[in-house]
This record gives sequence, structure tokens and C-alpha cells, in this order.
Amino acid sequence: MEKKVKYHAFSDSIVRWICIERKSDEHVMKTLSLEIFQLALLQTYLIEQGIFIRGCVNLGPLYARDRILFGEAFNKAYKYETKVAAYPLIVLPYKLVKYILSHPQYRGDDILHLFGNPEMKYNHSHNYINYLHMIETMSLNCYERPKDIAAFMAVHKRFIEYEIEKNEDDIKVLMKYLWLKEYHNHYVPKLAEITGRNDLFIE
Repeated sequence: MEKKVKYHAFSDSIVRWICIERKSDEHVMKTLSLEIFQLALLQTYLIEQGIFIRGCVNLGPLYARDRILFGEAFNKAYKYETKVAAYPLIVLPYKLVKYILSHPQYRGDDILHLFGNPEMKYNHSHNYINYLHMIETMSLNCYERPKDIAAFMAVHKRFIEYEIEKNEDDIKVLMKYLWLKEYHNHYVPKLAEITGRNDLFIE
């Protein structure tokens, strides 16, 4: 499906937007699914470079022209990215989740399976793109082989351990990486069924 993604960078943020004006619900759902998949790929690629990101996916009115951005979709996404996404996550507002749930005929439930980790003890209270679940269930193009997934999890482990040690005296930052530690450890046994390795826990 063709889609045109536009970009604008300011400060330490990057805004991506896709025009879906006068498009059908089916088109919007396919666009959301593809965008979420691509954002998960982007997260994994940046993590391999030692960069954890946070952000928000939203749906709604947006004015974008001559490097000027404003509107409901942008304002809420910016609020979520700065205030709600306390951990290095890409979160989704409830309104967007409600829209996805209202269109199961376009595989809305399948998209939602990519969000959140309800089994985690300290789960985040908002829906978010679950890149480790995507690696586990969808065999992302860049992680087709078991050794690729094992290599990614080793990198994931190493950078989380590094950030925990580096920020041990900064409780606000430390909490972000302690959450990532639990997220990582939650998927080690799940991914061990693919990789054959169960030695990637963070102690």
C-alpha cells in the first residue's frame, strides 16, 4: 500500500505524519498497522546503536506547512511524548486504541496484540508499541534467524545494564531503565524458544 510519510525535526524531536484525509477506515487501519510495524523496526535499529527513544502515535487533525505544526493530533502526541511516556516507549492514547478496537473487521485486534505486556508485574499504564513481542511473533525482516534475535537481545541487555550502572544515583532516570530491565527479562524465556538461549537475563 502506498503511503507518503513526511518528516519535520525540531529540538530533540522528530515528527512523522501521513495524510489520511477522506480515506476509508480500511485504508486508515492499514496505514496504522504499517506505521506501527515500521516504528518497531526503527526502535530496534536505534537500540542497536545504543539509542532508546520515546514517542507517541496519534490520529486526528494536524496543520503542517512551512515547518509550522499545530493541531489536536500534534498537541496530544507532544504531551504524551513529554509527560506520559516516562519510559523509553512509543505510547498510544486511549482514543486511538478505541478507534482500533472499533474496527475488528480490519484486523484491529491483531494490531492491539502488539501493544502492552499485561503479564508484567510493573506494567506501564498505557498502551505502547511492543517491539520485543513483534520480534517474538512476527520474525521481523532484520531478525529472521535465531542467532540474529539472540544477538539483538545481547545488545539490548548490554545497553540496559550500562544505563542502570551509569544512572544509579539519578533515581528519575534509573527508573526508566529498571522498567526496561523487567521488560527485557519478561521476554528472555519467550525468545529462548526461538534462540535456544536462556542466559540473557539481567540480574
